[in-house]
Amino acid sequence: MYRAASICLIAASTLVFTASHAEAARRDEVVFLTFDGGAMIPASDRARRYLDPGFAGGVGIYHTWSPVIAAGLRAHGGFFTRNNPRDDASGFGLFSAALRFRPFATVADARRTTGFWFEAGMGVGLLDGPGSDLDPRFTLEAGAGYGFAAGLVGISPFFRAMHFVDPSEDDLVAVVFGIEVNLFDRRLQPPTTASRDW
Repeated sequence: MYRAASICLIAASTLVFTASHAEAARRDEVVFLTFDGGAMIPASDRARRYLDPGFAGGVGIYHTWSPVIAAGLRAHGGFFTRNNPRDDASGFGLFSAALRFRPFATVADARRTTGFWFEAGMGVGLLDGPGSDLDPRFTLEAGAGYGFAAGLVGISPFFRAMHFVDPSEDDLVAVVFGIEVNLFDRRLQPPTTASRDW
């Protein structure tokens, strides 16, 4: 479990370092950070037989291309508890790329994470079971949430599904219910025509 979590921690640190420099660049659109965590529940039949709910958390960095669309990189890690209390927890790590959409956004919105949003992503997942080596798998993600402005940050309750694909065995599917915190999502307002120096 700890090997997968360590890999995700390194990737998350890299994302945060990159964002601190990107935020310094003035632009009409924004680069924002996400931090999220929540309860992770196994959903596929085979996984439910030997895994109990656990926790998933992570960090992401997104660049908005318009009020409606943002592209991002995400690093996540977490664990499932085991049905047998004598077994260690099963960990996972995930590094993915995602597209996020706010279908009801408008150009006048000052924030880029408020309102209803949904996203889809894909990447590489690493499963780490008791006594086993890291198992890399192609992984698909889909999620949805609703963002609220809370002063300098945004808060989004969300639902997310993760699908760890394995061609030779049963796939692992899990769902996450949690809270996402957003930073640097406020758009820099361009100067008005009256205030520009000509």
